Amino acid sequence: FPVTIRVRPACILDPEVQQKYQKLLKDFMVSFPEVNDVMVYTFDQQAWLCSEYGPCPRCSGIPLHERLPQFLNLLNDTMRSCRPGTTLWWTPWELSKGQVGSILAKVKAEGFGLALNPSTSNEVYPFNDRSFYSDLGVRRFVQIAMERNIPVMGEFDHTFYKPLYLMEDYFPRLIYEEMNGWREMKGVVAIKEYYGFSPTTFSVNAAMLKAWVRTPDAPLKTLL
Repeated sequence: FPVTIRVRPACILDPEVQQKYQKLLKDFMVSFPEVNDVMVYTFDQQAWLCSEYGPCPRCSGIPLHERLPQFLNLLNDTMRSCRPGTTLWWTPWELSKGQVGSILAKVKAEGFGLALNPSTSNEVYPFNDRSFYSDLGVRRFVQIAMERNIPVMGEFDHTFYKPLYLMEDYFPRLIYEEMNGWREMKGVVAIKEYYGFSPTTFSVNAAMLKAWVRTPDAPLKTLL
């Protein structure tokens, strides 16, 4: 018989949940001293949080932007207590623009980084709808972060969720445009591929990415 596993919210106001995350992070930082950065998602798969409109006695009536910053600060402080100079990267997944803006204004900036995908309204990264220029949410988040000295990392997907979509690895021009889009935004200091690489499989997208990283000022025709 098929088994359905219900994903339960993690109450970030629960002291036991906080202690659990602190212990996990400490154990990880001690076990892997070569790792400097950790990225945390909120609202994705196992990262769902209590709703302010739900039955949780701790979170009911308390907006997310009043709960999440202190939890992110807790994780950040835990990492830095183990090893100074680390960075906690936060991916604000499936939150409203208002929530993200409010959280960015409240979170502690030191040792904190923001990871964004190209559009605040589009989950599938390769859809190049000129969101770098038309989606003011992305540009506004980068601006808020820059004003607070919070570095931004831009995400992209070179596989197009392979094999969920039939395009697979044949859109090098799109990779070029996404890389340039992130590069043009002041405050973006890094890029991150979303779904992961398969080095044993040839990909023109991966080839374009490597060529662009080597010579980002080269014209598209040359890189192609």
